[in-house]
Amino acid sequence: MYIIKKNKILTKELIIRNVKFLCFASYVQTETDVINFLKKYKNKKANHNAYAYVIGNRRENIYKTDNGETRHIAGKTILENIIDKNLTNIIVLVSRYFNPLYNLLEDWIKNGYATITRIILTSAQLEKINEQIKIGILLRPLNEVFLRELLDKNKINIVSRLIYRGDLIFTIIIDRNNSVLIELDNLIIKGIIYSYKILKN
Repeated sequence: MYIIKKNKILTKELIIRNVKFLCFASYVQTETDVINFLKKYKNKKANHNAYAYVIGNRRENIYKTDNGETRHIAGKTILENIIDKNLTNIIVLVSRYFNPLYNLLEDWIKNGYATITRIILTSAQLEKINEQIKIGILLRPLNEVFLRELLDKNKINIVSRLIYRGDLIFTIIIDRNNSVLIELDNLIIKGIIYSYKILKN
């Protein structure tokens, strides 16, 4: 998974038959970042300000809006391009300005959103980040101390601890390539934990 360069606003413009698409993209890490970005770059003079954003190393927060465009013609198109580029912690805003003398067909409008988003994302400097996954671990309460020792040794925080039918379920978040997964496999072999699995967000 990748992020775009921080502290840099990307800007591109596309004109199709005198209809202007103005695109902005930025690194964001929180919804507050999103709000501040939109306050600065949404243009009230534009006919539509469609945007999409993805936040989190596991893409926990995804949002899109067509802002009055025909459904799925704008926000979904922007979001699909973000996902196709395997990006996170990013917002892409596309402002569209009508030409009163010429109305674009919906296919042309959708193509405009797709094209300008691809152009701006292709121009971005990317930085690879470690993808994170959420893991659920099932074990007997008597063996809790052994699992805690392993997690403490690897400096892994416990997100939640639940009791389920007399057993325990621990939830942790780790990098996908974390070697602790091998150690968890060994705990299964030793009978210290029953199993573990990757959980959905």
